[in-house]
Amino acid sequence: MRRPTAVAGPKRGRPSKGPKGTAAGREIIGALTDLLASMDGAGPAPATLTVRTVELPDEPRAYSAEAVRATRLRLGASQAVFARLMGVSTKLVQAWEAGTRDPAGPARRFMDVLNGDTRPWVDLLARNGMGRGPSSSSPARRGAVVGRRAGKRGS
Repeated sequence: MRRPTAVAGPKRGRPSKGPKGTAAGREIIGALTDLLASMDGAGPAPATLTVRTVELPDEPRAYSAEAVRATRLRLGASQAVFARLMGVSTKLVQAWEAGTRDPAGPARRFMDVLNGDTRPWVDLLARNGMGRGPSSSSPARRGAVVGRRAGKRGS
């Protein structure tokens, strides 16, 4: 019968870190052990654990081409300004208004917000020279849109 032989020392090529590992490793294992204990109810809950329930409206409403245009007109914004406010391209707003594309969920949710109370958004656009003014072709409005375009070209 052959007896098993004991291996003395670490394997070749890999330095031993000792039985306890690194300080970071011990900290991670300790935190995970505490987490598991708190989940089983055996230990105190972590001080930073917060659970909240938030209720949101089911789904944002659907927006037809006419509804998108009506939303934009309620703000008194051009397609370019409305696109900038929505964070999308002018071409996409044009496609929405032409009925060739439907707004996605986040855009519909934001339009729900815009239609809820337009005052803050109209004020925001007006403060930046892009909203309703004496006329839709006011110099301030044209300058804001043209200035933005010029900035994109690097001038």
